[in-house]
Amino acid sequence: MNDQQPKIVLFVLAILALAAPAACGPPAYKAASVKHGSLKLHKQVWVMELSGTATQRGAAAGQLVGDQVRWLLPRYLKKTLGKKKPSQQLIQAVKKLEPSIPEAHLEQLEALAKTARVDRDTLLAVNLAPELFAGLACSCLAVDKTKSNDSTVYLARNLDWHGGSLLTSLGLVVIETSRQQRIASVTWPGLVGVVSGMNDTGLSIANLVVFGQHRGVKPETPILFAMRSVLESTQNVSAAVQKLSDTKRSVCQNFAIADSETAVVLETCPGHVRLRKIKDGFVAVANRLNEDKNTRPESRFAKMRKAAMLGKQDIDSLKSILASVALGQLNVQAVIFTPKNLRLELATEDTPAAEGPWHSLDLSPWLAKK
Repeated sequence: MNDQQPKIVLFVLAILALAAPAACGPPAYKAASVKHGSLKLHKQVWVMELSGTATQRGAAAGQLVGDQVRWLLPRYLKKTLGKKKPSQQLIQAVKKLEPSIPEAHLEQLEALAKTARVDRDTLLAVNLAPELFAGLACSCLAVDKTKSNDSTVYLARNLDWHGGSLLTSLGLVVIETSRQQRIASVTWPGLVGVVSGMNDTGLSIANLVVFGQHRGVKPETPILFAMRSVLESTQNVSAAVQKLSDTKRSVCQNFAIADSETAVVLETCPGHVRLRKIKDGFVAVANRLNEDKNTRPESRFAKMRKAAMLGKQDIDSLKSILASVALGQLNVQAVIFTPKNLRLELATEDTPAAEGPWHSLDLSPWLAKK
């Protein structure tokens, strides 16, 4: 080998490394339009818009993000369950919950699974994360007009789930018309249920798993589909609380809900439904029942309450509060909803997400569309 050959070999290897796609990364989103949907990048946020019937919306999603669903599904299961396919025990649990899922939601999921060419029961299992997956934890803080610098209601939420970079690398906002209301879901490919969302009236909702309530999973409405139903059929906090209270739910769950006028926390468990309204201009919640009555000084709830008591809040201070209580690699999504003007601030590119980067997205061109 002459003196030049090592340099040539290194040069060729460098070119190949630059040209080759990342072996462990997800397929990149690509802007596209299909008959009942589109996928576009808006100010560094990927937005997928879906229209038509439930089946048409599901099929459109499969066309637009099917590559990402196929990539994500086995890797997410491997990371959360230790295997790329669900066990028979898990599938049996899915089957028990399936009859309680709204028919239109199930139709959309089935069309998505078929078009994306993934196993339908496996995709459904991922949509049942609060019921079937451990290691979920979140935190929320809402402030009203008296507590914000610009007299505006804000709902700030951390989503702390297993998945890490698998989910942050595929952050997505999905806009669709369902039951005559337009909804926006802050999500990732494959979810038909809602973990964080807003509808065309500004009603915003987020869920939080409840710790220490080992009461099993009931064959009732799964949480993420119950949340979607709220966005599809209610227009304010009062109606949303009523609907969730009336819904037979599968597991214990806390909810943070806001509209342009106020915000609340709804604690729900068999034998326990408690509404916590704004007090001193704010309401906070994490993963326990009755946190406002008996909380540890070092808890995330206590940290949020202490920060909120210091003075009036704005978007920047809420970002800081979310970052202070984010759970490291579990923090795959951070969102601040502004119901009044249909806006959101979103961080979902890295973990912990709440540390940024953050992006602003005006949802009114979609949600306010007639």
